[in-house]
Amino acid sequence: MGKRGPQPNPDKRQVVSIVIDPRLRARLVAAAKKSQSKSVSREIERRLVASFTKDDAIIAHYGSRRNRAVLKLVAMLMENSVVGDEDWATHPDLFDQFIRAFLMLMFTWRPPGDDKLGGAIRYADQIEAMFNTIRSAPAWGRSLASNLKRDLGELVERAFIKETEH
Repeated sequence: MGKRGPQPNPDKRQVVSIVIDPRLRARLVAAAKKSQSKSVSREIERRLVASFTKDDAIIAHYGSRRNRAVLKLVAMLMENSVVGDEDWATHPDLFDQFIRAFLMLMFTWRPPGDDKLGGAIRYADQIEAMFNTIRSAPAWGRSLASNLKRDLGELVERAFIKETEH
């Protein structure tokens, strides 16, 4: 038995049928009444578009949802490296605690095999180039480098300055 009705026109809005929980439908009806959507169908469409827009922004900012999740975990480690007014960026012991926790976290995900690419040297060069770009960005700019420079504050200047201390 074939599909009923005319074939959909790709230039017109398409019908999608879904089965949802009554509580979710009630929430959608209430949201449609409060918003400019006016109909439940338009409210569903508005929310779907917003979810794709959010996904696109995550990819644009972090490269992938996995990268974003990893960075959130790193931020949690940073938040746990605080005692009173001191944190990982201001106290050497808390910095060491954060680094140990970070390395432990990252090594839990290390793919099997040997490092045949000389990663430490390559990544050191990449990190130095990244911080040079951030250092040279105008503090008032709207670029990612300018935003990082403002948000990192003194940490930008500390990067790679103390090479001989370690």
